[in-house]
Amino acid sequence: MITAHGDIFPQEQLTDRTWEPGKGWKANRVFEGPEAQIQAMANNIIATSGRFVRVDVKPKPPGLATLTVSFDGIADGNQPEADANGEPVADADSWSLSGADSEKSIWSHSSVTALAAADPDGWQYLRTKVTEAEKDGTWVNIINAWDANQFTNATTSDDALTIFRALRDGVESYTVSTYILRRSRGISSASQGQVSVNYVGYTFTTAQLISHEGLPTALNFGLPTTGKWLKRTPSIQFDAVTGKMSVDGEFWWAEDWNTLLYPQR
Repeated sequence: MITAHGDIFPQEQLTDRTWEPGKGWKANRVFEGPEAQIQAMANNIIATSGRFVRVDVKPKPPGLATLTVSFDGIADGNQPEADANGEPVADADSWSLSGADSEKSIWSHSSVTALAAADPDGWQYLRTKVTEAEKDGTWVNIINAWDANQFTNATTSDDALTIFRALRDGVESYTVSTYILRRSRGISSASQGQVSVNYVGYTFTTAQLISHEGLPTALNFGLPTTGKWLKRTPSIQFDAVTGKMSVDGEFWWAEDWNTLLYPQR
């Protein structure tokens, strides 16, 4: 039979603490006591906050045990405060920028859209003559009979004729640069704060990405100086066992967005 002297309840040993940037104090708490009480204590901790801690029980003959509780980047079991924007504090927030070239219809070129806005009648003349030429193959005849009086001035007429000749030569698209910003967030404590999916489908200036979405200013050197970024729908994975969450999202850049379809933040 075991004879216990003194307090038989589990006794807490000195607490081990380490500081982790972005998450606060990480604590390892150690308890020693009768094995049955230690096991009951471990079961209670798992039931109340199992997703935030790691629990290790080691027998210590005769009839005793050691319980080690490692809190997952939180201060003695307390959750970290949310960021100022109400979202959980991220353990890791990584950004990447990828660029590529894509092709767009020549009808979306700024010279053509500017013509449509400044000289609707001239734009209509251009569209009509392109349709006529594609149908009947009369490109040369139309060029020779080009009516500059259909345009507001000689400059818009010359621009329209340049587009017409490009289409005659088989040029139906032009190359533009495209950029995609990707953000990957790792969050160990999803219970504090709420992941935001607000303003999906809105456009952001670079300054707004910095102030509202946490874009590092160090990335400024690699970003276009004009245009806006469209916030795309994020993807979220949540681990119900650990309580950890990963959030991935993208921002697509373009020189100009239709503000009716994609309002600005």
